[in-house]
Amino acid sequence: MCLNQINKSIRRDNKMAIESFEFVSYNVVSKTLRVKFDEKVRDYLNVPSHIYSGLMLNNHKKDFFNEVIATRFESKAIA
Repeated sequence: MCLNQINKSIRRDNKMAIESFEFVSYNVVSKTLRVKFDEKVRDYLNVPSHIYSGLMLNNHKKDFFNEVIATRFESKAIA
């Protein structure tokens, strides 16, 4: 699933919070969630598959991401 809107990102509690994102992908083997927003790509590590499913099924994806994923999972920038 591709999400089209890009808005600026903000910092919250040393985690990246987003207003919206371009795309999301998930690697079930490594449990890595990859998110592209504001022309940046970040990997969120050790994300359980039920969290990814929750994100994809949620009608308010940016809120779910900001509240559940950005604040709970370690992330790293991808060059």
